[in-house]
Amino acid sequence: MDVLHNSLKWIDYNRGLAVGAILAVCLSGAMISCQPKTAGLIDPARKVTAAELSGEIAIIQRQLAADAADLTAGTERYNAEVEVLNAQIDAAADDLESQMELRRQIIEQTGGIATAFAQGGLDWTAGIGALSQVVLLSFAGGATYDNVRKRKLIKDLKAKQ
Repeated sequence: MDVLHNSLKWIDYNRGLAVGAILAVCLSGAMISCQPKTAGLIDPARKVTAAELSGEIAIIQRQLAADAADLTAGTERYNAEVEVLNAQIDAAADDLESQMELRRQIIEQTGGIATAFAQGGLDWTAGIGALSQVVLLSFAGGATYDNVRKRKLIKDLKAKQ
């Protein structure tokens, strides 16, 4: 009983130190047992520890990486569609240009024949020459149109592969 009596006497004499020691033990226990928590990234209403926060960060980073891959794939698909569209636009413009050139040549040739008829200077040899030019221009125009159409078809087939 002497040890207990001496301990209580020492505590009575050193009250502040005793209270400080008890407070230090309580605070140490609280700091060791209670982990700091913060609002979660996935669910801000839920408090998470540092380890749980690291797990949420990893989940979010994986999700963002997947989203970035989807965006990259979408951008590549978009660029491929734009290239196909640009090729179609070029083919259509070339086709229209060749048709306009053919039309201009036909009008020029038929205009020459009409002028010769109007002036009365068209004989049968000139008529055959003018007619053969119109026929040759018709064949050339048809071949040009066919070539443009086939090139476009080949480009479209290559773009689908």
